[in-house]
Amino acid sequence: MKKIINILTICVFCLVMVIPFIFTNRDKDAVSETDNRALADNPITVSLSGTRYADAVNNYYNDRIGFRADLIDFNGRIAYQVFHQSPVERVILGQDGWLFYSSEKASDGVSISQYMGTKRYSEEELQLIADNLIRTRDYLAERNCEFVLYIAPNKERVYSEYMPESYQNIRKSETCGTEQIIEYLRENTDIRVVWPYEDLVSYMDEHPDEPVYFHLDTHWNELGGYIGAKALLDELGIEIESADDISKSANKAVNQGDLRNMMAVDDWLLMEETGWQIDGFPAKNTIIEEESFTGHWRYYNEDKDPRTLLVNRDSFTSAMRLELGSSFNNVDLCHRASYTPDLIAEDNPDIFVYETVERSVDGLKDLHLIPEE
Repeated sequence: MKKIINILTICVFCLVMVIPFIFTNRDKDAVSETDNRALADNPITVSLSGTRYADAVNNYYNDRIGFRADLIDFNGRIAYQVFHQSPVERVILGQDGWLFYSSEKASDGVSISQYMGTKRYSEEELQLIADNLIRTRDYLAERNCEFVLYIAPNKERVYSEYMPESYQNIRKSETCGTEQIIEYLRENTDIRVVWPYEDLVSYMDEHPDEPVYFHLDTHWNELGGYIGAKALLDELGIEIESADDISKSANKAVNQGDLRNMMAVDDWLLMEETGWQIDGFPAKNTIIEEESFTGHWRYYNEDKDPRTLLVNRDSFTSAMRLELGSSFNNVDLCHRASYTPDLIAEDNPDIFVYETVERSVDGLKDLHLIPEE
């Protein structure tokens, strides 16, 4: 009897090992909904040899083995619900349902080292950043165009109290490399810098029940975007109501969130998030000429400030676009992926804003906004 049980155990084990290979996804040009990318090609169709071929085989089965999405979700469920850990390094589980981005683990800037206060810039790096910005500012000034640097704060800084205690306990400083850059620019140059961190924190202190960032996402919501837009418009001499005085309505809806999506889990990790409808935007007579997330958001309103605004942006401008688009005659909010220096001549802007999220401020050391000399 024991022998039969052992044989059955071996058979079951073999079936468990073989079945995923039987159900391998062999569809050509298959795309993973979990990873939002194309799956690895069959190595038989690619001319490779040696270790490159072995790597291709490994990648093929890692991507296409049967029940892959279910296994990833199961692993995520166990990690999250049993051990209260993230199944992926680039997502940090905070307190009270908040997720945070360890962008260093994704080679996508510096978020955690900024939060921890360990990110610092040398004198040479600060001077390089200043030189790049001054060169850009001078080029634009020759064309009668104002230049403004805009930095959107990392969520890890704004909602630092919800970071895991293990991070809070070893945090070296509440100041960071971003503030080091801003202080250097303000003390040594006349570059205009907008950094709405204090505006956000001040509003949160007075309205603790009104979130300005999403729990499951890296981005601020429409209310956070409004506060950020007001800070920029104040710098540009345009008045809109304080966030304390605006008429707004909360929209409760399930939002998957980019951080949740990075964890590649199923619908069990969803929550109602608070979005906001800000009354009065877009403003009356605002014409939306183009809307493309990775391209341009273009707006026209003949009743507003006669200047033309050009913004070189990342995704954080998304929640500011209606306020900015409703405040000038012509507005072009151009995603970094679609921007070329030729756009300066095409748009002939009166104002050029370089908007970047805090985790990407390293990019200021290698800035290419204007034509090469």
